[in-house]
Amino acid sequence: MHQPRLPFRRPDPAPPALTLADLRREGLDLLCRCRLCRHTGILPIAMAIQHHGETATVPAVRVRCAECNGRAVSVQPYRRIAGTQAPDA
Repeated sequence: MHQPRLPFRRPDPAPPALTLADLRREGLDLLCRCRLCRHTGILPIAMAIQHHGETATVPAVRVRCAECNGRAVSVQPYRRIAGTQAPDA
């Protein structure tokens, strides 16, 4: 038997990248993880905006690792939870 053809469905477009202003409005900072030495740190959103501007998107933020000075650092939004410490390497 022949199966009926399903109509072609275009994939949904990716949502727009978050800007640093969006993160500030939501009360988020940036979690930075070095892929070389595994060092982890929190970049306060105010410092990121001061350096990159509030219209910069999260993927556009480029930082160096404070431990090994490497550039292979992933950056993602991070919400601090009251009473907890930042993740350690």
